[in-house]
Amino acid sequence: MFTFRSRIPLGVTAVELLPAHDVVDMLASVENPAFEGMRVVERDHQRFLLAPDGDAVTRVPDRLVFRLSAGNKEKLEGIDPFPIPTDLDFGKYIGALRFKVKIFRDLTVRVVQPSSVRMIGVPADIAFNERIFRVEFDVRGARSDDKLVFEVLGPDEMLLGRFHLELTPVVPLP
Repeated sequence: MFTFRSRIPLGVTAVELLPAHDVVDMLASVENPAFEGMRVVERDHQRFLLAPDGDAVTRVPDRLVFRLSAGNKEKLEGIDPFPIPTDLDFGKYIGALRFKVKIFRDLTVRVVQPSSVRMIGVPADIAFNERIFRVEFDVRGARSDDKLVFEVLGPDEMLLGRFHLELTPVVPLP
């Protein structure tokens, strides 16, 4: 059995801005108080998502907040950065990141734009080697067996990272 907390880590990735060779490490998570205490249980070689009271969870919470830390404060070990050509300097580049969520169900995809994007921590007008974003999405109608993908895009709309949220895998366990 696996029990969720209100904040779920989604992963890390990195890009290298060329020709400056500045590495941007990105760490992502998603949060919603409704996740707290949800658990994945296994029955008959399949996984199910249950609420803390034991009821089946069939929907994702309507509003999700993704948190992205982008910077080079600390070197992430074992991550090979993907090269990204740009004329922008480090600060301008990470300050201009864009975001979206894709919701996959069977063979269909729905793209959701953020309802709000806030930079938290050090104010944007102060030079610093990290920016933290809180990006809120209305994903109303998403089911717990949908695949949600938080995408981070550069100022030129180039895809920089994908972070997956899968609450209940549909593949039966061996």
